Amino acid sequence: MNREKVGKRLIQLRGSKTREEVAVGSGLSFRAIESYESGYRMPRDVAKVKLANYYGVSIEEIFYKD
Repeated sequence: MNREKVGKRLIQLRGSKTREEVAVGSGLSFRAIESYESGYRMPRDVAKVKLANYYGVSIEEIFYKD
């Protein structure tokens, strides 16, 4: 898992939504979304599930796809 690649995927999935919208919709904090998208941190499993559910894609598609 490459943090930078995951961050880019999350930004693509977010599209025109703001980080605030994603934070509220997913139940994660704004700072967490920001740190995942910037590649600073990798989400824990609970956050991975929340993001995958929010975006309607599999965990594998976000975090393990090359």
